[in-house]
Amino acid sequence: MEAERIEEPTARFQKTADFLNAGNTAYLDARRNPVSGKKTARDLIAAAADEIGSTLSARLLQGFGEWLLNDAGKVSISTLNAASLACIQVENWDLAKRLANAVNSVDHHDLLAQRLHDAAAIESSDLSLPVDDWLKDKFCKAPFEQIETRANETVHFCCSAWQPAPIGKLDQKPDRVWNSDVAKEIRRSILDGDYTYCSRWHCPMISGRRLRKLEQMGASSEVMTIAKARNASEKSDTLSLKQTPNRAILSHDRSCNLSCPSCRTKVIQINREQSAELDNLINKDYADFLSAASRIKVTGSGDPFASRHFLSFLKHFTATNTRAQRLQLHTNGLLLDEATWNRLDLWGHVDSIWISVDAAEAETYSVVRRGGTFKRLMSNLRFLGNMRRAGAFSKLRLDFVVQKRNFREVPSFASLAQHVGANGVYFLRLRNWGTFTQQEFEEHNVCDPGHPDHPELLSILADQRLRSPSVELGSLRPFVREALDRQQK
Repeated sequence: MEAERIEEPTARFQKTADFLNAGNTAYLDARRNPVSGKKTARDLIAAAADEIGSTLSARLLQGFGEWLLNDAGKVSISTLNAASLACIQVENWDLAKRLANAVNSVDHHDLLAQRLHDAAAIESSDLSLPVDDWLKDKFCKAPFEQIETRANETVHFCCSAWQPAPIGKLDQKPDRVWNSDVAKEIRRSILDGDYTYCSRWHCPMISGRRLRKLEQMGASSEVMTIAKARNASEKSDTLSLKQTPNRAILSHDRSCNLSCPSCRTKVIQINREQSAELDNLINKDYADFLSAASRIKVTGSGDPFASRHFLSFLKHFTATNTRAQRLQLHTNGLLLDEATWNRLDLWGHVDSIWISVDAAEAETYSVVRRGGTFKRLMSNLRFLGNMRRAGAFSKLRLDFVVQKRNFREVPSFASLAQHVGANGVYFLRLRNWGTFTQQEFEEHNVCDPGHPDHPELLSILADQRLRSPSVELGSLRPFVREALDRQQK
């Protein structure tokens, strides 16, 4: 009998987990494909949490949560989220945070896990957060002016970490994707002020509190008309747009010459056949659709100068477009030298260049930018800095993903950018793109308040060099606010 009593809770936990795991497919589908009138991802997790509450007492819930965390890698994210919500319902705040973090450590697209963590941190039983009130009268232009293509052949309005729900597929006609049902639902969420499909953690416009009211954001006359109709409760199909995107982010090819640990486990390069297929699609359908766009970014997924496809795109673009500064180039900078600039005839076509660097010292660079050469990078940065000063393009920005390996170099990185002639610096928190295990990510994620190095990160973020107007703190801004508040106390 004693053995049965010892085994009985584990058997119950396994039975409960098996039941909850079976709902993961429906949860992921609801998360990716929000449809008006259909149960939302949050609805499904709420129902699962209620099931846990009716099955397990508060004492057993504690054991169930610990049991899940001991083997979180084999448990579905919907199960972890449901257990986190069940803990919130009985005010077991610490366990709720830990369960939500188990999801956040492996899936940076899960908006509910982010909310569960933050709600538990402030002991909010109904999951409401202060940022929700701030967002109610704010407006974001992205779903009305911008698209981003992804390497998994989906299309979004912006970075999939900021707005995870795709609005369509790359092989669909772009005008249909632009006004798909999901696209209209996301626009609805912006106009209604609930921002259901947007990350409070990773979107720099939200985490940095940079959004403004509609009348302050310079929206087009068509968008203003739609907003007024929405406020007047005219619920007809007024969320479709005749205007095409003003900005496009082309991130559909992950080819790169580096294999940075925060991004990938090996060098990625698509083959010639795949490249030709993308050439045919992007240089035709999307070229027409984006003909009126004032900004086209290449790329948010790899390196444009290490990609056969993006090199083809850039050659096609400079050969067929008048010289107007429309291109935004995002690169690691190692292949963008004077010879490349001239070979692609980029003169007069480039608006801005963003360089992913992630380090201020050569030794750190060799680790976080695996395969890169710091000396070569510095030579190219000086070339680009001189070009920027001469007026060849308007913005040279250096980017830095904050992690355990490099966070002590944050202030010196701002100084390095100024030294090479950059007029912008951008910091963002580490995300898990599937390259880390849960434990590895937790080890590197110094932005987690529970990380042993987090207090040191806060002291570093109080450095005056980060107060420069050229420094964009992005998703680090909430931690900077905390750092400054601590410094004043």
